[in-house]
This record gives sequence, C-alpha cells and structure tokens, in this order.
Amino acid sequence: MKRFFSAFFTLLISLAAFSQEIKNPVEWNVSAKRVSTTEVELSFEAKIGWGWVVYGTDVPEDGPLPISLSMEEGATDGALVEVEAAKIKHDEMFDMDVPYFAGKAHLMQRIKILPDTKEVKGTLEFQACSETECIPLNHDFKLSVPTDITSASVVEKVEGGESLLLFFFIAMSMGFLGVLTPCVFPMLPMTISFFMRNQSRKKGLSQAFIFVASMVVIYTLIGVMATLTKSVAFTTALSAHWLPNIIFFLLFILFAASSFGAFEITLPTSLVNRIDRQADKGGYFAIFFVALALCVVSFSCTGLFVGGLLVAAASGAVLKPVIGMFGFGLAFALPFGVLALFPSVLKKLPKSGGWLNVIKVFCAFVLAIFSMKFLATADQALGFYIISREVFLCIWIVLFTMLGFYFLGKIHFAHDDKVERVGFMRFSLAVAAFAFALYLVTGLLGNNLSAISGFLPAPELTANHTQKGGGPKAVDNAIAYATGALCEVPKYSGTKMRGPAGVPAYFDLEEAIACAKKQSKQLLLDFKGYSCTNCKKMEGEVFAHSQVKQALQDRFVVVALYTDDKTPLPESEWYTSSFDGKVKKTLGQQNMDYLITSYKVNAMPYFAVLNSEGELQGKPVGYVSNPDQFLKFLEQSAN
Repeated sequence: MKRFFSAFFTLLISLAAFSQEIKNPVEWNVSAKRVSTTEVELSFEAKIGWGWVVYGTDVPEDGPLPISLSMEEGATDGALVEVEAAKIKHDEMFDMDVPYFAGKAHLMQRIKILPDTKEVKGTLEFQACSETECIPLNHDFKLSVPTDITSASVVEKVEGGESLLLFFFIAMSMGFLGVLTPCVFPMLPMTISFFMRNQSRKKGLSQAFIFVASMVVIYTLIGVMATLTKSVAFTTALSAHWLPNIIFFLLFILFAASSFGAFEITLPTSLVNRIDRQADKGGYFAIFFVALALCVVSFSCTGLFVGGLLVAAASGAVLKPVIGMFGFGLAFALPFGVLALFPSVLKKLPKSGGWLNVIKVFCAFVLAIFSMKFLATADQALGFYIISREVFLCIWIVLFTMLGFYFLGKIHFAHDDKVERVGFMRFSLAVAAFAFALYLVTGLLGNNLSAISGFLPAPELTANHTQKGGGPKAVDNAIAYATGALCEVPKYSGTKMRGPAGVPAYFDLEEAIACAKKQSKQLLLDFKGYSCTNCKKMEGEVFAHSQVKQALQDRFVVVALYTDDKTPLPESEWYTSSFDGKVKKTLGQQNMDYLITSYKVNAMPYFAVLNSEGELQGKPVGYVSNPDQFLKFLEQSAN
C-alpha cells in the first residue's frame, strides 16, 4: 500500500510537471457585419476555460489588464462595448473593484473604414487569471469586410425589457441596503432636525416629495453623466486622489465625534428659519442641498454599486445606468421621505440612552476605524508615507481595544446609561473586539493579515521612504547600491518596477547576470506584471515573510522581469521572435518572449533559479501560497 501511494503521488507530480506549457484558456470567435458604407461592426465572443476569468474593458488605473482593441486596418469608433456587462468583484490585492468575465464574454466594436476596404486586421489584448496564475494574452484577427449592409446591430441586443426590469429591482434592493451602511447613520441627526419642526400635513407632504425627488434626480444624473461620457475615470480619481480622501477622512472623524457625544450635528436656527421662509414662498432649494449632502456623504459606502453601474455605462449600456441609478436613488430616499412625511414619528424617536446610544457609539467606532483607510490613501497619494502599515495597525489595535472595554462598561461616553451588569451580548461583542485586536497585533509580529490586506498599506510602502514623491521603489535600489547589495544602480530605477516585497532587484537580465558573477551568487528570475493579481498575492503572502526576504537578500541576485511593461526600447534592441514571428519593441514584450521561448510557459508569476553562468538550477515554479514551500524551492534549486 505504501508503494502504491508513493507511485500515485509520483504520477501526480509528473502530470503537474507535464502540464507546464504555453496556455491560452480563452477561445475567441470574431465576426464582422457592415452597418453602413463606412462602418463595420465587429463582434467578439469568448469561451473562457473553467476556473479562469478575463477582466473587463474598464479596469481602474493600476489594476489588472483590461480587454482592449487595437486596429491595423480601420479606425475604432467609440469604446469597446460589453454586450453583457462584466460582473464586479473586489480584488483585495489591488484594493479596488474590478469587472470580470467567467465562462463567456461578448463584446462589440464599431470601426470606420473606407468604402473600398476589403479586409480589417486587429489585435485583442487581455489578461486571463486563475486562482494560481495570470497570463497576458493577445488574439490577432483578420476578417473580410461584408459587402451587404445589415441594419441590425449588436448594441440593439444589449438591453431587453425583461433584463432592465430585473436590473431595476436589483438596483432598488441595493438602495434599501445602502440605508443600513455606517456612512448613512451620521446623517440621520441632521436630516431629522431639518424635518422635525411644526408644520402642516400639506407642507410635510410637499417637503417629503421634494426631498425624495431631489435624491432620485441626483443619483439619476450620475447615471446620465456616465452614459454621456462613457467613462468611469472620475470614480477612479475620486477613490485615488488625495483631496476627496482627506475630505472623507475629516467627515468621518467629524461624524464619529458627534456620535461619541462631543456635539450634535444640527442645522443652525437662523438657517432653519431662512429655509422655512423660502419654503413658505414655494422655494425648496434648501431641501435639495440637504438631499445632496446625504448623497455625497453616503457615497463612500454606496460607491460599490454606483461604480458597477458606471462600468456598465462605459461598456456601452445606455439605459442600464440611468434606470439603475433611478431605482437605487428611489429606494435609498424612500425611508427618509417616510420619516419626513411623519414628523410626529420623528419626535417620538428616543434621543439617547439604552441600546440606541450603544449602537450610536458602535457606529462612531466604525466610522473612526474606516476613516483611517481614507487617511492612508491620501498619505500615499501625496507621497508622504507617514501612515505606515505599523502605524495603521497600532491605531486600529487601540480603537478595537477601546471598543472592547466600551462593551464591558469600562469606558463611558455622553448620554450613556450606567452599565450595572454586563450581559451575554455585551460580553460576546467585547470578546470579538479583543480577539480582532489580538489578530492585528500578530501583524506587528510578521503575520501578513491576508484577511484584511486590502485595507492596509502595503508592506513595501512602509520602509526606506525618506524622499517625497520618489517613493520606496527608487530609494530601495539607491540604498542597495550604496551598501553593496547591488553592483550598480539598476536600469529603470525610479520607475514603477520593483523587486518582490521591496527586496533590491535588477530589471535587466544582463545586468543581473553580471552582478551574480561578481558576487558569486545565484540568480532568481521573477517573471511578474503590474496587472497580475497572483503576483500581488505572493507579495503579501510569501515575499513579505522575513525568512524568504532574508534568503533572497543573502543568497540571490533578484531580477524582476515585467511582462506587461510598456517601456519602449531603442530600435537597435528590437528583434523578431522565433515563437510568433513578431517584432518585440518594448521591455515587456521581450520579457514575455523570453519566458515563452526559454521555459515554454506564459503564465505569471513564474520563478526560475540560474547559477552565475546563467544556467538553470532545479525546476522552476509558478504561484506558491506558502512561504515554507517557496523556501523549499530555493533550497532545492541551490543543490
């Protein structure tokens, strides 16, 4: 029996080794129809292998590689359209929401041609990822142009009545859920104070209607804007730019302080009286601004769904963003409209005390905790790198510890009742808060905290960042050269390229081999990409491990070979690939060609160890999720 299992596992290992090959899990079917004398509509249908995904057309900057189209014959007209909009998921490694396709994808593109054009040629660029590897791929196509004009268009099949109705109800359900998010809670006192005044039923009805209508109009206008611009660039800027992140941080801290009992957010009496006078005259402009304030503040929590709708707009859906945002805004506004309609109910709501105040204080802690995400993002965008991973974790540890003591009744805030007895619920919540604080402490001791890595500053952004704007990437290599870890300042230093988890690295193979000879070290080839999700996973799960980093620094010269880098090379360095017969003009193209021709694979991440003479040592590996396994790979390659 023992021999049987040994033979069985040997067979599995052999099959795994045999499976290392050039992979392309996506099959494309491309067709064309002429829609006018000067326009052709291209249709791209993809069958995506099981366990793989392909990213959509509108991925935020610095995210995975999106599907894009370049034409050799014919000029594109407008954006590449997703006939069925990509699904949205949050990618923790990129810390962003990304569109993706699984199973199948269908896209279309209008192109401009001359009346006598006979054929069109182009290339689809995209990225396929599984749980363990990512592959940047191209699909070249050449099609004859039909002579007959067809009036039907793929765009006409995008939005059927049934799917729009379903989408509307989904949008409404998300709107109702949006009311329950922590971003909305701090706006309740201000909204209540606005409507909780003596007024006639007729006046209350009109104000409630204007309030609901204002919120619906605001959200619908966002959908209209997305449809007209066919772009989600402004949402990317909103999430990445330092200014909105600072504003959101300050707002969250302000509302947290209010919920802790430091003060109550209400509209000034003079403003309320002025609004009343305007309302009596039939002017409801102020009500619109109250609705606008609620929409803006809540966007931090409702932005996920809003972003998904905007991606649908950029993908070519015309009605979905408008109808979706209308449904979302209607559902989001209705509860506030009901409260505004019945001011007597608002007056009966308890102000403080008991569990109502406990919930209010809990939300205050949540606001303070999540405010750090905005502050850290702004800090990185400005290039200060003050909010390091360690600083971020320490602040969270303090907040969660305080939350635990609050549930135990050891900390009191304004309007709190005295805790005579700690019940089961309070005790359970306190234990949960302390347990999470302890989990965060392990992050200070080396644990990569993969469960919350999307919220934390990356480890490599916390060291050697003494220069504003240069960031740790440029500084690391300069320090490494000065201390002798590298033989010279590498080519492409100061760009986005960097070694694994901040380990000093080269980005040119010839430079790395020369340094390996000089230092009598082995050479680790790290094939990676900016848009490679699994590369980022290994950064956080494997390379951040202290033993792995130490092994790389002590025994290896590391060369990071980016396969999706667009750096153009001088014409004297161009060459024609023996694999596909194409001229390789950029650094990324040449690195990918080297990976394919030398190791017969095209998936990332991929690692190989060479001796100082450039000869392969041991067997290369792809994605590895465990630091011990990667250390074992390094040890076996050294023998």
